[in-house]
Amino acid sequence: MNTLISANEEQLADKLEYFMQNLLKKFELSKHVHQFYTFSFKPDPPEAYTNIRLYLQLALIFDLYYSKYQIIQYLNGLIKCMDTLCSQYQRFSDEKDIKQFSFLISSEINYILTLSKKLGINFETQ
Repeated sequence: MNTLISANEEQLADKLEYFMQNLLKKFELSKHVHQFYTFSFKPDPPEAYTNIRLYLQLALIFDLYYSKYQIIQYLNGLIKCMDTLCSQYQRFSDEKDIKQFSFLISSEINYILTLSKKLGINFETQ
């Protein structure tokens, strides 16, 4: 039974990794987040990418994935997503979205500080 569970968990982990890599790749290439994608990861519909909440959710996913696995590409995706969110901050109307955005800013700063220390890069913050 444990072998079956382990095999299922491994398959699930492989599928998650495949999904995350494709999601990251699509976002890095287009800088857009869509609500729906086909099985071949084409946006459906391709012109629907203006929902700011989708960018917030994607940033939270990248944050979670980077915090768990420390894969630098997901930090890069988070930073790019945050760039979009910062430019659209005035569109946040929900208090929950604002709190999540604040959390993500704090998280991003902590990741950068931690990474810079790890790399031996020192800079002063005010």
